[in-house]
Amino acid sequence: AIYYAADNGADVISMSLGGPSSAMDMVVDRAVQKALKNNVSVVAAMGNSAKDEKSVPACLKGVIAVGATDSNDKKAPFSTWGDHITIGAPGVQILATMPTYDVFLTSEYGLSKNYAKLSGTSMATPAVSGIVALLRSKYPNLNPAQVKEKLTKSVDDQGAPGFDKLYGHGRINAFKAVSDSK
Repeated sequence: AIYYAADNGADVISMSLGGPSSAMDMVVDRAVQKALKNNVSVVAAMGNSAKDEKSVPACLKGVIAVGATDSNDKKAPFSTWGDHITIGAPGVQILATMPTYDVFLTSEYGLSKNYAKLSGTSMATPAVSGIVALLRSKYPNLNPAQVKEKLTKSVDDQGAPGFDKLYGHGRINAFKAVSDSK
């Protein structure tokens, strides 16, 4: 899917997925590097282990790695963290669309029809991807590294001043990201 998106005009790839390092790392890394070379920004969820650990593809070079924050701008208790985190975004109790058919709506899954509040770095990643898409639209000549830099300079700092392993550069701020006045 990464190769397909990279070869077919995508500007942003949003990946609310990830997993521990494995033999597949090289395959995924090759695909991500091709996307970046093709001028596609890659955004990926950090994971939900609540540990300092690497998750692929978030830990790969050039990827915008997203952790989750709560409604008080604190690191979500489940959010994976580490020296490869780029940015935090709201990821707790995020309203999401759900299947409109009954097969997944059993008490086993605890899902309701149409909408539910979900938590995870997978819920934070789309917000970052949306801001990246806005940046790519407003500044079409920026490459993925420049988009990532612009994004990280537009955050609201959380945690220790500057970059830290819990929040990365800080929590997203869409207005600052697309504003020409800083």
